Amino acid sequence: MAVTEHKGLVGRVKPIKVKRGNAVTTWGNAARRQTELKPLIGRLSDKLQAAKGSYVEL
Repeated sequence: MAVTEHKGLVGRVKPIKVKRGNAVTTWGNAARRQTELKPLIGRLSDKLQAAKGSYVEL
């Protein structure tokens, strides 16, 4: 393999590594946010159920 071919391959691999790293970071952030939101959603669901129980038609 010529030196120019090697440099060309390296030039193409680096952006792929960056894209993969960004995707892994994005996936990790989404998983963390989902974990943070689960308890909040549960509390909101409980409040909604309580509100439904106290609802009185006029």
